[in-house]
Amino acid sequence: MSAEWIQEYLQPGRRLVDVGAGVLSAVEPDARGSRYDRQARSYDLAIGNRLYTRLVWSASTTFYAPFAQASVAQSERPLILVDRSAGMLARAAKRLAGADTEQMALVQADLFDLPFKPGSFETVSCHGLLHRIGQSATPRRNEELATLARTALGDSIELRREGSMAYLRSH
Repeated sequence: MSAEWIQEYLQPGRRLVDVGAGVLSAVEPDARGSRYDRQARSYDLAIGNRLYTRLVWSASTTFYAPFAQASVAQSERPLILVDRSAGMLARAAKRLAGADTEQMALVQADLFDLPFKPGSFETVSCHGLLHRIGQSATPRRNEELATLARTALGDSIELRREGSMAYLRSH
């Protein structure tokens, strides 16, 4: 996956490093290997399990593909898939083998330290994130998430939520 075009979306002074398997990383080298990375295979199996997804996330695996398609259907910008886990992104790259990935990048980044310029996105689609924040989120953390959404999309945002998945689009 060639992603030289992604440079125009990065904040000044930020760079992405190729960490292999088609994944670019904005995470500092000493913070790249995380527990989440080491458990990518197990986590991937769990989120693909219908019963687990229903009980833990109040969602259905049958919604994943249509939800993802709706997230990017009208966007004219390239697709940037972001996850904290390079392992999960490497698994995504394998699934995307053979697809047209010319205008797509897989980026390892921290949600609260994203390398992208404000206004870089038309759509933000969160798959399996909101259950990690949920009820335990502090008002400060919720405000940080709202600020991230406004920075990425602008002030006018449409939000749709299904279980642990969220879809945000700028108006």
